[in-house]
Amino acid sequence: MKKLLLLGLVVSLGLTVSAQQLRQNVKSYSAINKMEIANAPEKPSNVIEELYAPNYDGKNKFVTIIDIGTSANAYGYGYGGGQKSILAYNSEINTVTHFHRMGGDLDPGGYSGDLGYDVSTDGGMNFTNMVECYVATENGGGQYFTDAARYPNHGIYNPMGNTDPANAYVSFFVPTLDGSNSPDSWGGYGYGVSNIGDPSYTTKHLVSSDPGDNIYRYIPDGFCLTNTGEVWVTDINQDWS
Repeated sequence: MKKLLLLGLVVSLGLTVSAQQLRQNVKSYSAINKMEIANAPEKPSNVIEELYAPNYDGKNKFVTIIDIGTSANAYGYGYGGGQKSILAYNSEINTVTHFHRMGGDLDPGGYSGDLGYDVSTDGGMNFTNMVECYVATENGGGQYFTDAARYPNHGIYNPMGNTDPANAYVSFFVPTLDGSNSPDSWGGYGYGVSNIGDPSYTTKHLVSSDPGDNIYRYIPDGFCLTNTGEVWVTDINQDWS
């Protein structure tokens, strides 16, 4: 019994020494600016997702290629490391959306400053493509329309308790070329929603930089859409003029 007690004491002391050594190597840092924590209420979900493990024998095709929409510009797909939120899925309504600028083979003559999406309500098996939801109309006489959209972000908003994809919305957020933070270039935001069940229902809002209040808009990133319908994005507040 004494040997066991002594052994236990040695082990305890060893753990104490190790813990002290670890604590000595830990460095502490303090935040320069205090940041507030946003506590948005969350919507409870009763969905229990089961992992699907396909049985692949190596003889048949494992990947099915499904054609979706086209775009006149590919820079929204991770240009310069800026991987945008262009693909979204909502398990509650088994809906997939792919958001992009318009144009390309399926939109001959289409303007790349317009926006649209491809949507599947059966988990990606079938798609309705090129659903236009944002049209640039502000032609100020410069090289680009001042509300021309670039680098789109988006997500699916499903109202609480809804199980019908037709009642859900696509929410989007983009930078625009209104020139308020750089001549004939960046400075504005465009944002809005499109109803999946009724594509004719869309909203469009525009906002510019405000140098007088030291607010400079550029290319928003870090898009997040909460289950309560709030949208969060990040951007650098820098004067590019």
